[in-house]
Amino acid sequence: MKKIISMLTVLTICLSMSGCSGTTHQYKNELITDFDYGVVVSGEQKKDSYIVCLNEKLEKVGEYHLPVSNIQGYGYDVPFVMNDYLYARSFGVGGNKDDCKVLEFNLKTVEQNIISLKDRVNVCDMKVDENYIYTISNLNMKTYIDRYDRTTKKFDECVLDDVMCTEIYVCNGKIYTFYDHAGDERDEITLEEVDVETNTSNTVMDISEYVQLTANEAGIYDDKLFFPIRKWIFVYDTLTGEYKRVKMPEKYAKACCQSGNLLYILHSNWRESDSSKSKVVVFDMEKEEILNEYVLDDVMEEIHIKDDVIITSNGRSTMYKYRLNSDEETIVCEACADLDFKNGYYYPGVFINSLK
Repeated sequence: MKKIISMLTVLTICLSMSGCSGTTHQYKNELITDFDYGVVVSGEQKKDSYIVCLNEKLEKVGEYHLPVSNIQGYGYDVPFVMNDYLYARSFGVGGNKDDCKVLEFNLKTVEQNIISLKDRVNVCDMKVDENYIYTISNLNMKTYIDRYDRTTKKFDECVLDDVMCTEIYVCNGKIYTFYDHAGDERDEITLEEVDVETNTSNTVMDISEYVQLTANEAGIYDDKLFFPIRKWIFVYDTLTGEYKRVKMPEKYAKACCQSGNLLYILHSNWRESDSSKSKVVVFDMEKEEILNEYVLDDVMEEIHIKDDVIITSNGRSTMYKYRLNSDEETIVCEACADLDFKNGYYYPGVFINSLK
């Protein structure tokens, strides 16, 4: 199957800082209506992160400032957009992991909601649905799952002893996480369904025979969870409890994003000599089959999609905009931008403005 990729002129965006340092108040941001994509920029030394707003050509059109520091990105979940809100995790000034917060940024009104995760350290992952914000953290061989009610503003917690879990998944209100049993010498990787009300978990899938890793992200479709891990997609039916696996043509699943029934799985390999370019495997979750595969221009860290546009970045200094052709047989790189940030700042991730 023929794949076509063309590169346009590289733009350079200077992510300069302006504004107060060490602030805890909400910034009076002016609404920017003409931005298509965003770059989240953060640092450890000031409570002053910000969003660089870009147009469809990846040209800078403005900034939003955020009263949090040390927003987390690559390695676990990157900042993400859901229901016109941007969500991100903050570890606090100076990498102080006991000052963890969740940022909820309204893209319509630019209002900022900062949710403090008191008594929690090392918050590894976060998920959101219509009713709750879910976080998972661990300390001293205990895993903590917190469920924040967006209406009552109250927390429910679940403590799992003798396990270190780093990912959380939510499907129809049910909470799932992978157990890595390496600490108890069982050498097992199992998917667990967690009951916050009873503080218990139940093993629903064992993938130890195939991989010794877990998935950073998962697709959700028709009451099923789809976990891309290395060269496999593990499919778990939350209604029947049945599960299966589908083999992919690539073996370095890094991240994924979903558009309807299609799951776009980014494969990136930083270690071997063939690691010059990432690939995207397209998986139909309804038919449970591989549809297509695309080659990108770099080794990428993240992937986002809206309609026929894919946004990705290499996690260092460059973001890319690709467009799927109408036949979905080819992909074209329409723009890329070098992200020039200074003064000890970094970018945890890029995103697509859901309002455009």
